[in-house]
Amino acid sequence: MTSKKTRKMTIRVIESLPGPPENAKTSNIEYSVAQESNLCLAVYKNGSRSWRFKQKFRGNRLFITVGSYPLWSLDQAIEKVRTYKRMMADDIDPRIGEKSESNITFEDFVQDEFLPYAKKQYKTAANMENMFDRRLLKEFGTYRLSEVTKRQIILLHQRVCEETTGSTGNRYLSLLSSVFRW
Repeated sequence: MTSKKTRKMTIRVIESLPGPPENAKTSNIEYSVAQESNLCLAVYKNGSRSWRFKQKFRGNRLFITVGSYPLWSLDQAIEKVRTYKRMMADDIDPRIGEKSESNITFEDFVQDEFLPYAKKQYKTAANMENMFDRRLLKEFGTYRLSEVTKRQIILLHQRVCEETTGSTGNRYLSLLSSVFRW
């Protein structure tokens, strides 16, 4: 993305907007749509165009490609963006779509879903429960599942490896992988 310009979009304007020059380092130029905040039109070097939705949600940048032009008209893109905004106003992540899943905390999921499953499936369920109690629930318990980031997991892994051994750190990493797979 080389520049960000706001335009009142019409079919004529959409089709006349230039993309980046062939020798440019970026693959597209974004133009903000004046009719709807947080909606952009990306114009690529090859001339193709796509609608994008950008907004902050729960403190993180949210970026969703709505669809390509002309498959998605301006009116359709605006309506989709408004749908996303309504979902976000109800505290629903538009990438996930389900309020119940996006609001469940790590601790609730572990206690209500994962541990009952693990006790039936794994011989090491007692060890897993100990690992949750010792570190994982303290670290991630209050976060929503959708809010736990790779960076947080990497930092926990590094900390456990420094405080104990690499094998123990890998066990924690494996357990978290099982939780998020489930």
